[in-house]
Amino acid sequence: MKNGVTALVLFWGAIQTSESPPPVSSELVSIVEAERAFAQTAAAKGIRQAFLQFLGPDGILFHSGPVNGQQWWKDRPAQAGLLSWFPIFAAVSKAGDLGYTTGPFEYRKEPEAAKPDQFGHYVTVWNRSGGGPWRVAVDLGTVNPGPEEPFPDWKDQVALCPLPSSAGAHPDPEISRAALRAVDRKFSEQSASQSLAPAVAAHASSHLRLFRMNRHPIVGKQKALDFLAEQNVEQGSEALQVEVSASADLGYCYGRYWIRAGSGGEVAETGHYLRIWQHCGQRWQLVLDILYPLPSSANSQ
Repeated sequence: MKNGVTALVLFWGAIQTSESPPPVSSELVSIVEAERAFAQTAAAKGIRQAFLQFLGPDGILFHSGPVNGQQWWKDRPAQAGLLSWFPIFAAVSKAGDLGYTTGPFEYRKEPEAAKPDQFGHYVTVWNRSGGGPWRVAVDLGTVNPGPEEPFPDWKDQVALCPLPSSAGAHPDPEISRAALRAVDRKFSEQSASQSLAPAVAAHASSHLRLFRMNRHPIVGKQKALDFLAEQNVEQGSEALQVEVSASADLGYCYGRYWIRAGSGGEVAETGHYLRIWQHCGQRWQLVLDILYPLPSSANSQ
């Protein structure tokens, strides 16, 4: 995954017709450009230097749990491997202070190797203040088989939630964070008591992206529900950090989770999660869900 080894656009404006699609915001373009620059720096200067340059001072990576990315990389020497990636999906808040990108990555232990040693998909949450440069707030990903066909690079996207939805939004950031934390907690309670599928059915956007280890991302709410129905698991979770944009239309939560196989079964997996939420249609909707499981040895203890 990208921490060491997005076609959603939050454009707010007037109703647009299919003959006249809304323009892509400069904030969205800038976050895509930041991701591309991040990848280009990794190729030119190495993985360690790229992360030290683009991580925010409180940027989080996941290595058996959330860690301060700047400190984690400062404590390690440069490595010779080549990590390459590019964005295929991106979103940004109305305030232009929070967004995310996602796409495929490849890792080669030897930079000149013809074939990658590892494939996967990354998720990067970006933030910035005062119109300054974008910095990585959270970065993690999943490992999966190689692609069956090439992925298209990000291009100007069509808005999926074109109207502002201020219901429930509040200018006080503490109130906004508390509101999103409550939604995330409700999602967790439902997924723990009923199973994950009903929670997704009740809370997810139709454009949900679901990331799980050892499989390609699942795009679309119905496809995610079909997959989760086969899993039949109860999943509990506890948020460790919640952040919301100044416009209160985009936010994320990360924390710890645990999965039980079947109703009331033993804990079969533990790890950490990241959920990205979009305020659209007068409520918070889950638009991205990714799990980062702990190694099997830790789950067996």
